[in-house]
Amino acid sequence: MNVGFGGVGVGAESSNIRRYFREHCRTSRPGIVALLETRICGTTADKAVRAFGFQNSFRVEAHGFSVGIWILWKDMIDVEIITVSHQSIHGRCWYAEVARWLYFTAVYARPQVEKRRLLWRHLRNLAQGENEAWIMGGDFNSILRLDERDVGSSRGSGVNKSFADFIFDMGLIEVDYKGSPFT
Repeated sequence: MNVGFGGVGVGAESSNIRRYFREHCRTSRPGIVALLETRICGTTADKAVRAFGFQNSFRVEAHGFSVGIWILWKDMIDVEIITVSHQSIHGRCWYAEVARWLYFTAVYARPQVEKRRLLWRHLRNLAQGENEAWIMGGDFNSILRLDERDVGSSRGSGVNKSFADFIFDMGLIEVDYKGSPFT
């Protein structure tokens, strides 16, 4: 079983999304995943987590179509949640194959510029040090390049400089993405 960390923006109540997610888990067999924009909370969310086949979860509850960050993991993985905000969940999981902790941060940034700036500041304070493995992913609600923007979108006209500065300052490296654009 992988200790993969994958994220997807979903409406966890959608039967199509549930079917896609279960198939993804069947083929990839991740031990830990992050789900964003879940759009459900409470007992409905509890049922969805069980239906996905994960024994453990932690979440920032959804409020209508906003927020909703879930971390789901299998019993074989030791997970500690370190800090939580309305825009992120930061934790670590023990990775037995390399006998070390791997840090993770799932991000669902708010669309308001000032709230995103607060997030960048918060994430800078989480930096683990040069020798620690740390994966950060999610929906940053910002772009680094114009080709990341939907042509018909009215959500902004260009690259977010504060996001680009954050990426540079943190020494982050973008991983390749395969799949439908703008998902």
